[in-house]
Amino acid sequence: MDGVFQSSPPRPDSPAYQAHTGETLYFAYGSNLSFDQMAKRCPQSCYIGRARLHGYQFQINERGYANVVKAKRQRSGLFVEGLCYRLQREDEGRLDRAEGVPIAYIKEEKEIEFFPAQAALLGRTATDLVQYPTPINQDRQQAQNGEGEAALAMVYLSTKYVTPGLPWDEYITRMEQGLHQALQLGVSPEYIENEVRPFLKIGKGDRADKGPTRIISLASSVNRKSHGEPGLHRGSGH
Repeated sequence: MDGVFQSSPPRPDSPAYQAHTGETLYFAYGSNLSFDQMAKRCPQSCYIGRARLHGYQFQINERGYANVVKAKRQRSGLFVEGLCYRLQREDEGRLDRAEGVPIAYIKEEKEIEFFPAQAALLGRTATDLVQYPTPINQDRQQAQNGEGEAALAMVYLSTKYVTPGLPWDEYITRMEQGLHQALQLGVSPEYIENEVRPFLKIGKGDRADKGPTRIISLASSVNRKSHGEPGLHRGSGH
C-alpha cells in the first residue's frame, strides 16, 4: 500500500464494503468536494463518508486543476483527504466525461482509509444534500477521528500532467465552494488550511478560450465514441 497506514478491513455491513453490484466507490478530493457540483454531475450519487489517501499529496498541475501525486518522501501523516460517494454506472459515465477521461485524467483503484458518515448523512444523494444540508455533529465527529477502515476506491488522477502550476480563477471559486462544503461533511480544517489552500492563493486568470481546450475536445471525442452521446464542456477539473 502507498504510505504509512494500517487499518482494519471493512466489515460486510460497512458502507464501503464492495457488495453493491454495479456501483463504484469514488474518492473525491478537488472541486468535486462540492456537493452542489456533484449534484449537477452525478445527481444520484450517494454520500457515504470521508477518507484519506495515504502516501499522496494534493497539487494543482500545469492544466490549472487539482491532481494527486505520490509523495516524494513516505512518512506518517501524509495524505490527501476527501469525500466518498457511491456511483451508479450512469453517473460514473457522466463523471468520466466531465473529468476528460482518458486524456485529462485516468482512473485508478487505490486503497483508502475510510470513515463512515454520520447517520443523518449516510447514503443521502448529492441532490438531497444540496436541498437539505445537514451539518455534522461535532461531538460525534471527534469520537470518529480514530483509525478508519481499509477500502478500495476509484480515484481520478493524472500521471501525464504532474508539473505544479497555478489554478484558473474560476477553478479557485469552485474549489473554495468545495472546501466550504467539505468542512460541513467532516473534512479536517487543518488539512484544508495546510495542504490545499496554499495552492489557491494566486490564480492565472481566466481561460483564454472560454470553451473546450484541445485536451477537453479530445477527451470528449473519445467519450462520445465510447458512450454514443454528444459532448459538452469536458475536462473542467476534478
